[in-house]
Amino acid sequence: MQKYTRAALAAIAISICGCDDGGAHAVAGTITLAPDRMAKMGASDTLFILARPAGEKGGPPLAVLKMVGMKFPLKYELGQEDVLMPGKFFTGKVEVQAVLRRSGIATLPVPGDVRGVHAQPVEPGAKGVDIALDTPDEGPVKASR
Repeated sequence: MQKYTRAALAAIAISICGCDDGGAHAVAGTITLAPDRMAKMGASDTLFILARPAGEKGGPPLAVLKMVGMKFPLKYELGQEDVLMPGKFFTGKVEVQAVLRRSGIATLPVPGDVRGVHAQPVEPGAKGVDIALDTPDEGPVKASR
């Protein structure tokens, strides 16, 4: 049922945007991780890619991708199908960030976690939204600014 609901919401958002290709309104890019950090990755390390409305400081992110067992560099696409809350749409400028959690849990930081943030907010449909995981991070996933 939940999968059907997400698909239905994605279809509505696509019709609102005036496009029949949902990927056309997704943010896409590549995430990189330094080779020395790759050597320390464990099987349960989890990557979270988040989008928040530009300027929003708290609350849940607009959209999230969660990945386990990934290899870097990693190409990603984040869009309407990744929106967390029913009734919300992947529209307007968003801030995109990524965090690699060794614990596998977004809200459970441990030493060795790392994060990266795209330099500026982007509009849905932006390509080349690249992120380097290059900043040590031991705090919960939150607004980037």
